[in-house]
Amino acid sequence: MSVNDTVISNLISLIEISGSLDNSRGLADRRGLWACDVNTESAYENYSLLTARGTDDIDGLVASGLDFFKSSGNPHIWPIFPETPPRVKFLLEAGGARYDDTFFGMTASLPYKAPAVGDDRLREIWLSCGDDTKPWADAVWYGFDSGEPAPENFARFVSEIALRGEIFIFGLTDPVSGVIAATGLLNLSGTAKETAGIYYVSTRPEFRRKEWGARVMRGLMEKALALGCRAACLIASPAGRPLYLKCGFEETARVEIMIYDYPIVS
Repeated sequence: MSVNDTVISNLISLIEISGSLDNSRGLADRRGLWACDVNTESAYENYSLLTARGTDDIDGLVASGLDFFKSSGNPHIWPIFPETPPRVKFLLEAGGARYDDTFFGMTASLPYKAPAVGDDRLREIWLSCGDDTKPWADAVWYGFDSGEPAPENFARFVSEIALRGEIFIFGLTDPVSGVIAATGLLNLSGTAKETAGIYYVSTRPEFRRKEWGARVMRGLMEKALALGCRAACLIASPAGRPLYLKCGFEETARVEIMIYDYPIVS
C-alpha cells in the first residue's frame, strides 16, 4: 500500500464509521465510492470520496454521490487526490461544484521526537463512552473559527462517534477556566491499522499562540504509539500545515477540495 493509499484508506474508514451512526447516513459502493452525511451545516463534515481507477462507470458513481445528498440538501465536499480519475473533477464542476481550497496529505513515522512545548499545568483528557462530549464539540467548533458553540447535530455526532472503540478523543483543558481549549481525534480503524489517522486538531482562538496545538499532537502521537501504531497520517488545511511540519510530518499529496454548498433543507 502506497503512502497516499494509506491516507485515503484511513479517511474512507472514518467516512464509513461516520455514515453508520444513528443520526447519519452512509453510502459504500465497492467500485470506489464512499459517502457520509452526518447532517451538519458544515460542508467539511459531510463527504463524498471517489477513488475508482480504470472503472468504466465514473459518470454513474459521481451521479450516485450527488444523488445521495439530494434528500437532505446538506453541503458536502469531495476531496480530489492525485490518484482520483481526472474525469471526476470535470463531472463535479459540470454538476455545480466549485473548488474551495487545497489541503495536504501528510504522514509521519513513529516513534518521533516531539517538539518542546511548555505549560505542564495543562490537563490531558481522553473522552469515551459515557463522558460529556459537548465541551469537546464546542472547542472544535470555536477552533474552526465559527464564533459559536457546536450546533446540536454536530454535538450529537461527537457523542455517537465517542462510542466507537476505534476512535480516541483527546482534549487539553485550560488550567484557569477549566474549559477544553484544544482538541484532537485518533482513528485506528481501516485496513492500515498500524497507521493512526489524526483529525479534528483545533485550538480555540483565545488560547492560540501558546503551542497548545503541538501539545495536542504530542498527546495523539504518544497514544498512537502506545496502541501499537508505527505511523500517523492526516489531511492538513493550509493553516494547519506548519504545525504538522513542525511535528515531523511530511507532505505526500496535494488534495483539491471541491465543495457543494447549496442551502440546507430545513
